[in-house]
Amino acid sequence: MTKTMRGRLLGAVRALVGDPALAGALDSVRLGAVVLMAKADARRDFHTSIWAMELGRWLGVSRSSVAHTVLPRLRKAQVLDSDVVTNEQGHPTGLDCRIVPMHRAQQAGDRRHPLALSRQELAVLLRLCEVLFGPGWTPKGKDPVPAGMLAGRTGRGASTDRLGLLLMVLSTGQRGWLQLCPGTVDTGRGRPAATVARLLGCTPEAGGKVLGRLREHGVVEVVRRETASRLHQTSRVRLVPVAEAHGRGPVLGAPKGGAERATSVVSDLAGTALGDLEADHQVSAHGGTGQSDRGDGFSAGAADLAGSAQHHTGHAPVADEVVEVAADGGFSGEGRLGSGDRPERAGVREDAPAARQEVPRLTLVVGAGRPLRGEQPRDSAVDEQDRQPERTGASDSQRGDGADAGEVCQGRVPRPPRDLQDVLAPVELLWARLSHPGARSKVAAAVRAELEVVAGQAGPAHAGGVLARRLARRLADQGGPGEVRNVVGWLMRRGLPRRPDCTDVRCDEGLRLDGGGPCETCEYRVADRRALRRRVEADVDAEMAGAPPAARRAAVDARLREAVAREAEQVRVRHARATVERAARQAAIAQVRAEAEAAEQARRAVPCAGCDAPDAAGLCTACATWRSAEAEIREAALTQAAGQAEVDNLSDVERMVVQAEVALRREVEEASARVRADGATRDEVASLARLIAETAVFTSRRSALALLAHGEVAAAEADLAFAARMRGAHRYRTRADAERAADEAAEQARERTARYLLSERLSVLRTRWHPAGARVTHGPLRPA
Repeated sequence: MTKTMRGRLLGAVRALVGDPALAGALDSVRLGAVVLMAKADARRDFHTSIWAMELGRWLGVSRSSVAHTVLPRLRKAQVLDSDVVTNEQGHPTGLDCRIVPMHRAQQAGDRRHPLALSRQELAVLLRLCEVLFGPGWTPKGKDPVPAGMLAGRTGRGASTDRLGLLLMVLSTGQRGWLQLCPGTVDTGRGRPAATVARLLGCTPEAGGKVLGRLREHGVVEVVRRETASRLHQTSRVRLVPVAEAHGRGPVLGAPKGGAERATSVVSDLAGTALGDLEADHQVSAHGGTGQSDRGDGFSAGAADLAGSAQHHTGHAPVADEVVEVAADGGFSGEGRLGSGDRPERAGVREDAPAARQEVPRLTLVVGAGRPLRGEQPRDSAVDEQDRQPERTGASDSQRGDGADAGEVCQGRVPRPPRDLQDVLAPVELLWARLSHPGARSKVAAAVRAELEVVAGQAGPAHAGGVLARRLARRLADQGGPGEVRNVVGWLMRRGLPRRPDCTDVRCDEGLRLDGGGPCETCEYRVADRRALRRRVEADVDAEMAGAPPAARRAAVDARLREAVAREAEQVRVRHARATVERAARQAAIAQVRAEAEAAEQARRAVPCAGCDAPDAAGLCTACATWRSAEAEIREAALTQAAGQAEVDNLSDVERMVVQAEVALRREVEEASARVRADGATRDEVASLARLIAETAVFTSRRSALALLAHGEVAAAEADLAFAARMRGAHRYRTRADAERAADEAAEQARERTARYLLSERLSVLRTRWHPAGARVTHGPLRPA
């Protein structure tokens, strides 16, 4: 398999076994879905026919388990759609099955979907399953198909072992080394067990058991090695079938020698070690592991310890010698280029790395006491450069942010922020390569900004999933993490931004942000292009019926170019016309605004009608306040007359209104004279007059309501309300409670009646009585 094919198959298997509908399902159910997907026939709309017993042989379980556990669980999760196939006599001949998620992915027409596998990819997946755990059979007239490696493994845990082996093989490069998981792992189980656990979505304990069973069957080798300090054990997992398929035999033991020992003491950063696997489209419990192989030999594998940092300092060890001393003497302070009796100063050639191969290296020997250069000395530049060739052969294509992506660093793998872990899960390997905190902060800020944009179209609840699928799709199109040279640049310019294929703001590479389906506008455009091509082909076929196919194709292409050019010219003319129309509209809007502004300036230039103040817009603030005070005085006088006089007697109403107005004007003028003598301005005097008038309105209304509430009409309404409430006295505990409730109802009825009578009286007075006919003994208020 090529790395592209392996990446596609791994993404399809993960997408299927990690489907939310199969959460909590048995491994036999998940493996059954994978087997049915591999056996799907693309020529029959991805259907497949199989017996329950035959499916049980593939899964390593009994026919009863398939019929009562596997198939019902797949149907309940709406992952499987199956029908019983019968012959002409009505006897069942098998099951016609179809994987529903795969069918939906094929119907969507998106080739980038993990489950949108082609016929060739399905054939490769089926052949891989046959080699790993196929039951084997003998077709009629053909050579027998041998059984797979785990065909004899049946019973309890057989489906788990088969599914684990399939995922491990798809996560392994051509050299056979399993890609180990990054981050902190259980110290009691080790990183290989944690890797298998993450692939299967189980606990590290269960992953260790699966790994042990696969080792017993001889399909997996766990190579473990002690380092020089004997404290930092490293281990690698080698898939024997993959290694043998590429001409590399199993590794029975750890290699010996100084070069491998030098790499073993370097702590591994699994997230930054990139192999030849393609990026997955989805990261879940069955997610990527993170550590890939780098060579045929045993390199700096994954530590079984929880932390990836080495646990021993760089000073001289207190155990046996690591390397035999080649030079005479053997003192721990011997220089790199000594003359025998006087060593040169320490680190004399740290600035000249080119000459390091021409002289012997400084060798660590046994020391009886403390280090000579401090408790925890740092390695020199020469030592650091000597280790560079032994670490990894990472290519330049794995570099990002100006740092070597394949370089193994001490410390834990950087994790995304908690609120962005689900969004950045598809590009977790790229995030692990961001060694600088500033780069991680910049990328996190860009992701949050893009999340806000996507939330405006898809909603806050679905924004994270939409952006995660976009990153997975873009990384797959790029060719995997190994093809990304600059992580920050790729994420900021290629991975995160929306790529619309049309004018719709909800379109992203032909997909809708709000629904996830295909963009209708893009489909319309494609349909228009296809319809145009069909019309041109029909015209050419009609005109050139006897012409050769090459001539017809050339004519079709020429006419299509003409049609496209003609359409582009029409678009250009339409845009030019729209530009002219837009300019005309803007000119008209500017003219209307200018006219409105001129009219407003003319209105503001009109002097005050009351005091002839210039630029008062017809009425200054003081005069407007005095007019408001006049209106409030008339309202207060009318309200007082409505409460005391008979509305039908106009002479009585006129008399009371005139008296009330005279009294209020006198009060206002006296108060205005007092504040004017104290130096108040015209605006302050006018504000005081309006305040007095508004207070008079409130007082008159309260007095009128009090008079009307004690009238005959209000008293009659109160009696009726009291009697109505007392008719329901039996609903209360005592008669005193009933009387209190009746009194409250009577008071409420009295107040409602008074408000109603006042409103009606004021309405009649405003309609029938006009102050113009009244004899006013005092003129209207005038501002000083």
